[in-house]
Amino acid sequence: MFPHYYCGFYFLLGRGDLLSSRNIIRHVQGFNQYEAELSGRGRKSACGPATMATIINYYRPSKEQHSKWLRKWYKESKANWLGLSAKKMIRSLSVYGTPSKIPSKRMWSEYRKEIDHGRPVGIKFDQWFSFKWFSTHYRYRYHWVTGIGYEEQDEKRYLLVLDNGTKKEVIRKIDFTQNAPILSMIAFHHQDKS
Repeated sequence: MFPHYYCGFYFLLGRGDLLSSRNIIRHVQGFNQYEAELSGRGRKSACGPATMATIINYYRPSKEQHSKWLRKWYKESKANWLGLSAKKMIRSLSVYGTPSKIPSKRMWSEYRKEIDHGRPVGIKFDQWFSFKWFSTHYRYRYHWVTGIGYEEQDEKRYLLVLDNGTKKEVIRKIDFTQNAPILSMIAFHHQDKS
């Protein structure tokens, strides 16, 4: 059994009728896709493997050097310069537990449930294969991040994510409703298969 470090905050805002909630999983170590021992083109497309490395490392901390750990996941997932599909991520994560794609109609409620149970979620922003080519209001065109929390304020819903594509570990707050048309989410239930 692995400890889950998470903390939920629930509080009332200024007006008594509005409830705001927030929950974030603590102690999730993010990996930078640009640290991978790969070619320049490989590093640019290593956000999916970096998300996988972050999720697996949460349950089974690795002592390997970050660059080697990321290269391992890039090769194991069969990622390429175009990126990593949700199907390939599910296949690769299945070695360590039970991954599943969260259905789009229940995405927010299922995402919240995963976070409330202390389980990081793989999130893919995919404007290209969602055929939303010309829209400019999405946070990323094509990028994997690790979902580690959420926040609800009034009628707004926000994802709290670790962005693998930055030099330093950054938690970003992203509007869920605005980005939902291009999102795919992978839930992961760890099982010790060693």
